[in-house]
Amino acid sequence: MGGVALAVLVSAFVGAAAIRFGPRLGFVDRPDGVLKPHQEPAVPLGGIGIFAAVHLAMALEDRFDPGLLAASGMLLALGLIDDRRPLSSRLRLVVETAAGVVLALTADLRGVDRNVAGVVLVVILIVVAVNAVNLLDGLDGLAGSSALVAAVGTSLLAGMRDTGMVFGLILAAALAGFLVWNWPRARVFLGDNGAYAVAMFLAYGFLGATPRASELAVLIAAGLLGVFAVDLAVTLIRRRLAGRPLFAGDRSHVYDQLRDRGMTVAQVAVTFAAGQVAIAGLVVVVDELVPPVTAIVVLAVAFIGIVFALGRAGFVSRA
Repeated sequence: MGGVALAVLVSAFVGAAAIRFGPRLGFVDRPDGVLKPHQEPAVPLGGIGIFAAVHLAMALEDRFDPGLLAASGMLLALGLIDDRRPLSSRLRLVVETAAGVVLALTADLRGVDRNVAGVVLVVILIVVAVNAVNLLDGLDGLAGSSALVAAVGTSLLAGMRDTGMVFGLILAAALAGFLVWNWPRARVFLGDNGAYAVAMFLAYGFLGATPRASELAVLIAAGLLGVFAVDLAVTLIRRRLAGRPLFAGDRSHVYDQLRDRGMTVAQVAVTFAAGQVAIAGLVVVVDELVPPVTAIVVLAVAFIGIVFALGRAGFVSRA
C-alpha cells in the first residue's frame, strides 16, 4: 500500500525539518530537572509530521476525510498554542469537546449515529483519549511506541470485523516515522500538539473499526487505549489519595517509578509497548470469540485487575 510508505516518509521528513527549523520558531523543550527530566533540548513538533503523514496517506488511498481533517486540525492547533503558552485545563476541555462534536457530525464514522447519544459518546472518547495519551507522553519513545501498537491493534480489529485495515496501518506508519527521531535519546517530542493529534487519530480508528452504529462495539475497540487508560486511572487514583489536584503535573507516573527502580528509558518504553501488545491481543481475541457484553465484562475485569496489581506493587500509593 502506497499510503503506508508515504506516511513513514512524510513523518520522518517533517521530523527532520522540525529539528532544523523548530528552534528558529521558538519550539524548544528544554529540561528543567523536575517535570522535564530529559537530558537534552528537543523540538516538540512531532504532531505536525504525524498529522501531515496521516492525511496525505489517506488522500493517496482515496480515503481522505474532511471531517477528520477539521477535528484533528483543531486539536493540533490547540496543542501548538499550548506548547508555546500553557492553556487552562478548562479551555483545553472546551476545545477537545468542540473537536469531538465536529468529528461526530462531519467525519465518516460507522460506529455511531449522528444523534445526541452518538455525539456524547464521541466527545467522551476524545476527551479521555487526549488526556490519556498526553499523560503517558513523559519519556522518549514511550507514547509513540505504545500508540504504534494500538494503531496496529486497531488495524487487526478492523480486519477481523471486515471494516478495512488501511487507517490503522497508516497511523502506525506515521508513528514509526516519528519514532526515528523520538527513540532515546529523542530529538523530537510529540509535544501537546502531537499527543492531542495522536489521540484524535486513535479515537477515529476505534470508531472506524466498528462495522455499524454500535456503542458496545465502540467500547470494545476503545479497550485498545490499553496502557494509556491504565496510566490515566493510576494517575488519577494516586493524585486523589494524595490530595493533589487531579490535573497538576508530577513525576510519579508508573513509568517514572520504573525509572526510579533502575530501568533505562528504552527499557521502560519497551515494557509499556509489550503491555500494550498483550492488551491489544486480548481485545482482538475477546471481540472475535465472545458476545459484545461478555467482551466488555472481560476487558473491564482485566483493566481493574491491572490497576489493582499496580496498586499492590506500590505504584498507586506514591504521592
